Amino acid sequence: MRYLEQLAFESSEIFLLGDFNLHILSSKGKEFINSMKDMGLTQLITDPTRVTPHSSTTLDLIFTNSSHRVTDFGVIDLSMSDHFLIFCNRTCKRPRPKPKVIKVHSFKGFDQSACITDLESQPWDTIYLFDSPDDAWFGMETFLRDVCLKHAPLRTMRVRGSQPG
Repeated sequence: MRYLEQLAFESSEIFLLGDFNLHILSSKGKEFINSMKDMGLTQLITDPTRVTPHSSTTLDLIFTNSSHRVTDFGVIDLSMSDHFLIFCNRTCKRPRPKPKVIKVHSFKGFDQSACITDLESQPWDTIYLFDSPDDAWFGMETFLRDVCLKHAPLRTMRVRGSQPG
């Protein structure tokens, strides 16, 4: 169990399956399932895997910490044993990364002469009224940003793949 805990916390992909001879509805079975959950493992099989004329139990289990990669799982009665076959299909495809949403300036319909005219009409001389260089910079930055946003407004854009920073 200690080795399994180490694997689970090292972010290794784990698929642990087989005949555990522990019915999941018994008190010891529930305790075992909970200890596996504590390690980040999900138990997939819920249907009975051993059926007799007198009982029906779930003894054969599949645990994984990668259930998002499992496309199908279940129990198949092959009538070859007193236990049914358990299976799971794991996808080999890498999940597509979620698109990153960024904001970019749109230059569609950008008019350079109108932008220059608006820049020239800003009250730049008011910057000299500030006592602090930081305040003066803030005023200048505000004028520039306002004109920039008027002529090249921000728009959201979804991008996929590896993007810098």
